[in-house]
Parts: sequence; structure tokens; C-alpha cells
Amino acid sequence: MSHVTKPIPLGKIPVTFKERPWGCFSQYAFNQDCTVSLMTVKPGQRLSLQSHTARIPANARHRLTCTGPHSVRVLEIAFGNWQQSDITRYEDDYARAAAGE
Repeated sequence: MSHVTKPIPLGKIPVTFKERPWGCFSQYAFNQDCTVSLMTVKPGQRLSLQSHTARIPANARHRLTCTGPHSVRVLEIAFGNWQQSDITRYEDDYARAAAGE
């Protein structure tokens, strides 16, 4: 059996920080072998009721809510082609578009 390893990157890996009405997320890798994001949801906030075409499982409606007094953090690891544009929103507290980022 052979194992394929990749060299450790020489420089600092870029981190993308994105603000959202419900909180924020930092993305540590994007559409490489995987996409890694750390989401922070503020107390009393929630993401839209949403589904995706290729995640969680595909087309299943879901929502993340922070009901406690402190922010909640979620580490999301997605394999394959990961896009915010695959979101379909069914309910949204922030009046964002029904589809997309």
C-alpha cells in the first residue's frame, strides 16, 4: 500500500474572515483537498433555515442556533467542491436572498 503525502506549505496559509449578521467565520482552506471553516454564532442569533445541493446530506433542511449566553463555535470540514452559492434559504432573520452567499 502506498501513501501520498504533501509537503507542509512554506509560508503562512491565508485565512479568509467573513462577517455575517449572525456572527462570522474564518476559512482556513478553500476548495483544496478540503475546505475548513470555523463558524462563530453570537448569542441569540441563528443561521437561515437552509439546504445545500451537496452537503449535510444533500437537500436536507437545517439551521444552527445559539441559545446560550456565549457564542457557539462550529468547525466545518467539507470535502470536494464547496460553494456558499449552493445554499437555498427557506427562512432568514436577516432578509437575505433565497439563494446564494
